[in-house]
Amino acid sequence: MKSNRITGYSNITGVGKWNTGATPGSNEWLITLSNGGNNNIPNFTVEVGSTRYTAVATTSLTLGTWYHIAGVREGTTIKIYVNGVLEGSLTDAGITNINDVPGRKVMLGKIDGFAGYTNMEMDELRIWGEARSLAQISGNMNCEIPSSAANLLANYHFNQGVGNNPNPGINTLTDISGNGYDGSLINFGLMVTTSNWVTPGSPASGNACKVHNITQNTYFSSIQAAIGDLQTANGDVISVAAGTYTEIGQIVINKNLTIVGEDKLTTIIKPDGDTPSGDAWILQTQQLHLIWKKVTFGWFS
Repeated sequence: MKSNRITGYSNITGVGKWNTGATPGSNEWLITLSNGGNNNIPNFTVEVGSTRYTAVATTSLTLGTWYHIAGVREGTTIKIYVNGVLEGSLTDAGITNINDVPGRKVMLGKIDGFAGYTNMEMDELRIWGEARSLAQISGNMNCEIPSSAANLLANYHFNQGVGNNPNPGINTLTDISGNGYDGSLINFGLMVTTSNWVTPGSPASGNACKVHNITQNTYFSSIQAAIGDLQTANGDVISVAAGTYTEIGQIVINKNLTIVGEDKLTTIIKPDGDTPSGDAWILQTQQLHLIWKKVTFGWFS
């Protein structure tokens, strides 16, 4: 996040289909990076008819720092997450069918009805046609997810161009979901360190989610996230790519699962420094069947 150049405002918007709050009924949804003025507290807003509903986070964003922000509508509740943590929610019977305004475009860093823009760097944008769970959000926030998945409407890695180098003509943000929702860069200089493509910031380019629930075809960056996901069910098989996985906190097993590593010698699972090792680290509900294959637990080394 960067400071804005407009007096009296910090940042106008992150992403949304929004015109202006001055014209109720002309908007759909919006993630902003300030809850009014310049307090740098993000929020998620939807509009139903001419009524606006907002869930406000608690974190005041620090300039020069990368953040992961997610907005979710689930039934009559809207939620906002910052760095994988639910920080604000609003439940109201009026949150039913969000407006669908003909011709309203998804815009990044700007809204239609305001001349200002958000001075920020952006990486990894995903738009889903379903309500994502806490486990899904926290499990995927630090990696590039695969190109396509069920209900994934658009997926942008922002890997075009060469960071902070001349990129003349590279003015398309590619949607790799296969749905063809490519974006257009408007009024970008594409020649110097400002108004240009930048080096991927969070996550680094190519940092894929290496934990794969094969049964559900969902991806995660940690084993705990895969186990805790609401879609993960009894009998699922979870594949873990080679690497060292430092799992934070206790792993709670509450489902019958099979977890298979890519290679026993190179697929290593261990607790972080503040977590007890051995049986105390993995808590398994009685009468469940958990099968570990081709993995090495780090505390044995």
